[in-house]
Amino acid sequence: MIDPFNAWSRMSSAGFEIQSTWLRGIETMQASGSVIGARTDMMCGVPQAGDLTEYARLVSEKVEAFSRSAQTVMSAA
Repeated sequence: MIDPFNAWSRMSSAGFEIQSTWLRGIETMQASGSVIGARTDMMCGVPQAGDLTEYARLVSEKVEAFSRSAQTVMSAA
């Protein structure tokens, strides 16, 4: 027999989970826009000593990010 309260609870939980995922996606898009803008501005000018450290970090951050995303996709499969 179907328990209406349990069914309603599961549907509400799924809805909240969808909203939470959507909000995290929006936050990521907003943050990435500001980071891309700041790093692009740095690259347009003459590099300063501190900028060289930031440039070196760009490559290692991307490698780490791609590796983590690949691991997540593989573990979900």
